[in-house]
Amino acid sequence: MTRPYPSANPYGPRVEPDVSELADLVNMGRTRTQIANRFDVSTRTVSRWLLKYGINEPSPTNGRRITPEHLAEAIQLFDDGASQSEVARTVGISAETLGRHLPGRKWDQSTAGSMARAVRLANEQMRKRGTGHLGMERLDDAA
Repeated sequence: MTRPYPSANPYGPRVEPDVSELADLVNMGRTRTQIANRFDVSTRTVSRWLLKYGINEPSPTNGRRITPEHLAEAIQLFDDGASQSEVARTVGISAETLGRHLPGRKWDQSTAGSMARAVRLANEQMRKRGTGHLGMERLDDAA
């Protein structure tokens, strides 16, 4: 059976976006799913459009750069004995970014082992005294 109106694309006419609207949606932080719903296309089509038109999605940090204040806070936390992952969580940047900006500041295996032993010893001493773990009061003492 032949079609009365043959089409080059059996799925219907090809949809092309308004590029400025597409860029605006991306810059507003819309997800690919939200953009796909807006244009009534698949998320794969949205991915192709972003690549085709050179539209870059915002970074996970929303373009936020590490500031001197972030670095100062990170240095202070390191000086107080915090681990790299703890500093990264507190300051709000990734451990990888922290490592690039402050190389050599993370704990080595010896330091990590020393801290783990110190925490284990402190927990054992607190258990013997009945004060719980790391200064937390026991649940039966709270009543």
